[in-house]
Amino acid sequence: MLDGNYIETLEPGTFNGLSNLYYLSIANNMITGLPGSIFNGSKNVEYIFIQNNKLHAIEQGTFEEMGKLRELNLSYNQLEWIKGYEFLTLHSLTYLDLNKNKIKYIEPGSFKDLQALIDLYLNNNNLTVLPDGLFTKMKKLRGLYISESNVKKVVPGALGELTALKYL
Repeated sequence: MLDGNYIETLEPGTFNGLSNLYYLSIANNMITGLPGSIFNGSKNVEYIFIQNNKLHAIEQGTFEEMGKLRELNLSYNQLEWIKGYEFLTLHSLTYLDLNKNKIKYIEPGSFKDLQALIDLYLNNNNLTVLPDGLFTKMKKLRGLYISESNVKKVVPGALGELTALKYL
C-alpha cells in the first residue's frame, strides 16, 4: 500500500510487470492523473483503491489489461466526465465507486462492458440528467446509488435495462 503519502504524479509504467500483484491501494495522496500504460502487465490485480486523490481524468487504456479487476474505488476525486472508454475491458468488475467526484456527464453506454457489475456508486456528483442508454447491458446491477447528485431529469429508458435492480 502507498496510502497517505504525497504522491502527485505517476509516470507511465509505474506498476508495469507486477504480475503477482493482487491488491493495490494508492489512496489519500495528491494524484492528478492516471497514464494509459500505468498498469501494463499487472493482469492479476483484483482490487484497486485510488480514492481521496485529485484525479481529473482517466486516460484511455489505463485499465485495459485489468480483466480480473473486481473492485475499483475512485471516490473523493475531481473527475468531471466519464467519456466511455474508461471501463471498456473490466468484464469482471463487480463494484465501482465514483462517489464524491464532480461528474457532470456520463456518456451513454459508458458502463456497457461492466456486465458483472453489482454495485455502482455515483452519490454526490453533479449529474443533472440521466440520459437514455446510460445503463445499457447492466443485467446484474443490483445497487445503483445516485443520491445528492443534483439530478433534475431521468430520461425515459435511462433505467430500462436494469432488470436485477433492487436498490435505487
